[in-house]
Amino acid sequence: MNRYINELNEGLYNRLLENCVLFVSNETKINAQEFSYFLIQKRIKGVIVDDFKDQVNDKKSLLEALRYQIGLFDMYSLNWDSFDEAFSLFLKNIDYGVAIIFKNEYPELLDLVEDELKILTECVLRNNKSNSQKSFLLVFD
Repeated sequence: MNRYINELNEGLYNRLLENCVLFVSNETKINAQEFSYFLIQKRIKGVIVDDFKDQVNDKKSLLEALRYQIGLFDMYSLNWDSFDEAFSLFLKNIDYGVAIIFKNEYPELLDLVEDELKILTECVLRNNKSNSQKSFLLVFD
């Protein structure tokens, strides 16, 4: 069983490296928490947004969850410009990658923040162009 799970995790990891942004069907049977632990051995910190103390259901709560879950101490406001600036600075000051993970335990979450996920995707891709560290977005849907 462990070998099978490792193969699943390795396959997902390779797909994530190729695409940087992935939407993964729950049918893959990959556990988001276990995958975030798996990423540690690859020098990538898995940040699960859904584990934030408050429910994420709009732009403000999404940005607040990202700030706290990633640890963006330089994020001065709950808007996308502030996030992008703080995330870019954060990536410049670390020597590992960051995977922003939505495990999607609440099906309505993705519907509520769908437009915000598009902006987050743009931020991740833009930061990958300007920083040597990779950032990733993984959404289980």
